[in-house]
Amino acid sequence: MNAEHYKKAVVGAVNSYIRMINGDGKELIDNTWRSTVTDDGTFHIHLIVQGREETITLQKDEWIGLDNNLLGNSKLKELANRFKGAKQ
Repeated sequence: MNAEHYKKAVVGAVNSYIRMINGDGKELIDNTWRSTVTDDGTFHIHLIVQGREETITLQKDEWIGLDNNLLGNSKLKELANRFKGAKQ
């Protein structure tokens, strides 16, 4: 599989986390986000979190490969954990 396949998996996981975090109409994280991949394979997730720009960085071995569970990724989980209980 090529990198484009894995990129789609990252996009799907990020969108899922944004939906879970925002929940019932809250917009803690802007739904419009972007990503970049550098020449060394590092995946940068550029988010707007509560009005501030924030970037999550995934090294190549964190997002490319059959063994990577992006929904279980520790960096995305950490983002979600910051907002536990924030939705009221």
